Amino acid sequence: MNQLKTFYQQTFYFWIVLKVFLGVGAFIFLSSQIKGVSKANLIGLIYSLLLILDVIFVLTNTPNKAIKRFTGIFSLLFAIIIAVLLLTVGNDINLGVPMGTLTVLCLILVGLFDLLQVQRTI
Repeated sequence: MNQLKTFYQQTFYFWIVLKVFLGVGAFIFLSSQIKGVSKANLIGLIYSLLLILDVIFVLTNTPNKAIKRFTGIFSLLFAIIIAVLLLTVGNDINLGVPMGTLTVLCLILVGLFDLLQVQRTI
């Protein structure tokens, strides 16, 4: 576990940039999919906003452990949901298998980054 935390500390800014891309991408994707109020879309929009909010807190050097824990757990949960969707419906969804697999991998790694509460080293 220490090696994983060290790896995340050495590549800290990569994960911050990845969280920004995931948050903005999820927000744009979900806001374009809204055709009325859906609980799933609302949860996804809140998650994407919390990702961006977490990045802002980290960059201002005031990390919020509750938001990190929440985004970490939901990143892993969304990764499981997308993986199950890829295994069951595969090519029938708009995401596609290669992009879906990459998204699942990114969500798992970002979820672990948040759950480990990695801090920026100076």
